[in-house]
Amino acid sequence: MLAASPISAIVYLATPRGKILKDLTNLTALNLGSTKVSDGSSLRNLANLTTLDLGATKVSDVSPLKGLKNLTWLNLSQTKVSDVLPLKDLKNLTWLSLTQTKVTDLSPLKDLKNLQITGP
Repeated sequence: MLAASPISAIVYLATPRGKILKDLTNLTALNLGSTKVSDGSSLRNLANLTTLDLGATKVSDVSPLKGLKNLTWLNLSQTKVSDVLPLKDLKNLTWLSLTQTKVTDLSPLKDLKNLQITGP
């Protein structure tokens, strides 16, 4: 189901590998929470994303997100993520959920002054 609003588009996809995501480059919001997504590599080209929900998925590697410079809101709760180093240059990120993750070191995010973190 694809729902659009004047401000953003929100997509709810349950595809295991998000195969159609690479072509949705104008998306500003994407909700993949509680889906079968395990690999975020199909998200690399979504440079316009400001909001991304990957909560309760099998995602463990956030390195495909490092180029998403417009992200302001990111939910990684209930994932297998353990390393947040790839997120260190996301200067626009203001909210990040790491609740129920394997993250133990938040120091890579220390320079993100406007970032509010929930969890781990």
